[in-house]
Amino acid sequence: MKKLFAIACMMLMSTAMFAQSNMTARVGVGMSTFTGDDVKDAKSAFAYKIGVDYDYAITDAFSVIPGVEFANKPLKNDEAFDGNVNIFSIQIPIFAAYKFDIAEGMKLAVKAGPYFGFGLFSSKIDMGDGKDYSIFDKEAGEYSRFNAGIVAGLALDLGQYVVGAEFSRGLTKAAKDAKAYGMCYGLTFGYKF
Repeated sequence: MKKLFAIACMMLMSTAMFAQSNMTARVGVGMSTFTGDDVKDAKSAFAYKIGVDYDYAITDAFSVIPGVEFANKPLKNDEAFDGNVNIFSIQIPIFAAYKFDIAEGMKLAVKAGPYFGFGLFSSKIDMGDGKDYSIFDKEAGEYSRFNAGIVAGLALDLGQYVVGAEFSRGLTKAAKDAKAYGMCYGLTFGYKF
């Protein structure tokens, strides 16, 4: 899995160097939660991300849009952690987008694709023994640093500005011994330069 993440990073960087692109700075806000057979009492928590993406037009209507994001997708579970655990990651989404002209200077993009992520650090949690742990520590359940999934959304292109909505669902287990998968939905706001 780590090799796949490294390959995706190299592909994104090499594509950025050799292709013409429209770069967009983006921020996103939304809600994050976990779903799956082993998830109990998980609640939604405020999530956010900031990043850049590159819109490579294959045709006038079809684009490939890779990006890099710094994201906080917290876990909220009052029973297990007595509150929020902020989980900070680097993510690489790769969208395939189909764009429709809906008015003069306005396009609607329908987009979907995979994302790959790597956990950098988390807020500290107390497991009841008086010590603070990272969510990635074995004592806290050994949350997986690598994650991957699918992301889909809509984006309204208003010239220099882009407003959108996205939904992502993890396909890799959040922890080794648990059927729990990350899920996030929210709004994005972008500025092209």
